[in-house]
Amino acid sequence: MSDKYKSEFCINDGTPDRIIETGKYWPDKTTFFAYKLTSGYDPDHYLSFDVNRKYAGSQESGWTLFNTPGTFQVKAGIKTPDNSGAINFFAENGDVNITCLNGDIRLKARNIHLDASLNVKDNRNGIVHIKGSEKVSIHAPTIDVEAKRMLRVVSSGNFVLDIKNVSELNTGMCKAFSNSSSLKPPVNGMLQNYTK
Repeated sequence: MSDKYKSEFCINDGTPDRIIETGKYWPDKTTFFAYKLTSGYDPDHYLSFDVNRKYAGSQESGWTLFNTPGTFQVKAGIKTPDNSGAINFFAENGDVNITCLNGDIRLKARNIHLDASLNVKDNRNGIVHIKGSEKVSIHAPTIDVEAKRMLRVVSSGNFVLDIKNVSELNTGMCKAFSNSSSLKPPVNGMLQNYTK
């Protein structure tokens, strides 16, 4: 056990409803918490302020732990003005990780904005990556895609371009490669219609 934190200075206070502990070590005898509040009905339901819990080589990281065996709900903003932050998460350093092992993640709002441009100083950052093991679907009355440097669409399987109400597709300089005879090569920078 470390000599830096003295467990003999701890204060315990308990009732049938709750247990309050200050200045103690976790059972691992290495991680020290300044304050811990535990439900008297379930030992897995607690709030803890850890002093020296280490993560990825960090020192004296000061973790705050919420452990709840049931639902964890945060509600805010009843008196917050429109277009103001009702719930704000800030991470000065490190990542923000949201993991859902056996369920879905749903984001619902009037508008949803994804912006990967904060503190971007080189071309190694500023990336939005979406990966689906089965399918990625985008549905909207209008979909705009703009690429200032390059637009690339790669398919290792079938590629179907089905545009019913477009009379002209201006591609500028275009190269088309296909093993299918149904896709005709571009003429004068224009992709031709194809028939099966």
